[in-house]
Amino acid sequence: GLANVGLSDLYVRDSIHYLGKSGSIVHAKCPVQRLEVKQGRVQAVLLRDGSRLEADTVISAVPPWALLKLVPEEIVEKEAYFQPIKKLTYAPIISIHLWFDQAITDDLFAGLLDTHVQWLFNRSLIHKDPKTKEGYVSLVISGAHDFVDWPDTRILSMALEELRRLYPKAREATLSRSLVIKES
Repeated sequence: GLANVGLSDLYVRDSIHYLGKSGSIVHAKCPVQRLEVKQGRVQAVLLRDGSRLEADTVISAVPPWALLKLVPEEIVEKEAYFQPIKKLTYAPIISIHLWFDQAITDDLFAGLLDTHVQWLFNRSLIHKDPKTKEGYVSLVISGAHDFVDWPDTRILSMALEELRRLYPKAREATLSRSLVIKES
């Protein structure tokens, strides 16, 4: 299935409401500096602004490499639990968001073959928000190790070349805005 709203709209609001009904408190947009660990348990979360949040339970939803930076180094080195986490690697993903002055396809989404870009999502058709105008598509490069160090302009140029080869209407459309997001 494809979400026809942004993932925050799909998950976050209802999740916060559900957790709130059980007495939980959710803090958003509060960057974490470090986890305070005593006797093998997280006792508190130390925020970048210097505040300290005590909790009975802490759920980490960060990538493994980020978790290792939050836990005190002596614990990461001493506890066997963290050793396999240190060996995990990641695969970067690049999303290229493109806003054209007109629709370039009626496809909802497509897997692309013989290209560097693997996926096309027609955001104009997927999102049911009236603010989403026709001509908005996003492209995805999974496992983007070969491209993550490229400048955004080079990634954009390569993606547009492939898109225009596969979707002739893209040749006629004017690109009004673009955004390259690298997740690594």
